[in-house]
Amino acid sequence: MSRSTSNGAHESNKDRMSVNGILQPRFSDLPDRSRIQASFPFLHSSPLLSAALASSRMSRLRSDPERKLHCFYHLEWCCRSQTSAFTIGFSEQPNAHPKATFRDWSPVQIQGRDFSGFPGRDSDNLRALDYDGRVAWFKFRFELVFLHPFARLVALESNDCYVWLCVMNLAGAAISLFADFKGRRHDRDKFTTFLNTYLPTFAQAGFVLHDPTATGRNQPADSPAAQFYQFFRNGLAHDFCIQWGGLQHREEVGDVGHGYLFATAQGMPGEHGLGVFPREFVADFQAGCARFLADLERAAAGSALRLAFERTFQRVYLSKARPPLP
Repeated sequence: MSRSTSNGAHESNKDRMSVNGILQPRFSDLPDRSRIQASFPFLHSSPLLSAALASSRMSRLRSDPERKLHCFYHLEWCCRSQTSAFTIGFSEQPNAHPKATFRDWSPVQIQGRDFSGFPGRDSDNLRALDYDGRVAWFKFRFELVFLHPFARLVALESNDCYVWLCVMNLAGAAISLFADFKGRRHDRDKFTTFLNTYLPTFAQAGFVLHDPTATGRNQPADSPAAQFYQFFRNGLAHDFCIQWGGLQHREEVGDVGHGYLFATAQGMPGEHGLGVFPREFVADFQAGCARFLADLERAAAGSALRLAFERTFQRVYLSKARPPLP
């Protein structure tokens, strides 16, 4: 089936979604398509989006692009939650933020049980899951509370909104979480092992860096992974400052170093710290998260990774018996 456009051309209906047998407006018919698709690619195939686009309330807002974009943020929340009805509602205020309560919140079903992604609410059901179910719950939670908010934060980058310290701080926190699943070792060893394994650019960068804090009593942080732990992760977590080295964009310094890492002059002549191109780092960090989660799914019974995940899951998520969140 096709329809004629104003210039006489025919447009196929194969990319249009149907609700109760009625073809719904195309996502491509609405403004800001590229911006919304870039952030929420799953919306293009969600039947909940179709239902919302067909609603009279959405129709009334179709002539106001700013309000419409706000509505899409509401739609994204509803579609991600897989709610059966749009109970959150649309705000008529362009700059308002979507608000949700957790009444009747059951966005995903795992092994026949409903889960919200929040351990205080899920505690009874969490205990009933086997290893595969717990990994599925962890993946869902990580996507809900980290990956999607993280992508939103990155998208806020502008001349008057420097997002990269917040972005690197959050990435460091997520790497620390994943590193805990790697076994019982010193925090730095677990963190650097994770970086070298799942973000291989760190292991492949061959340059040696200077550690201004090194003493005879500790091992110097002279590799890219060790410097990222010592001066990026710890510096941002404790002082919200990268204490040695730092961030620059590739267009500022050109094609230097290895991948998104480079040695940058610091301190005295001849001393260098770790430099990072943050946009490229973020892409590899997200890919590294996916690689690690895939390894969790494949972990064999009795393997070190599987045992470490079970221990950490028990310690972190099964200690909560009720709300408040998270």
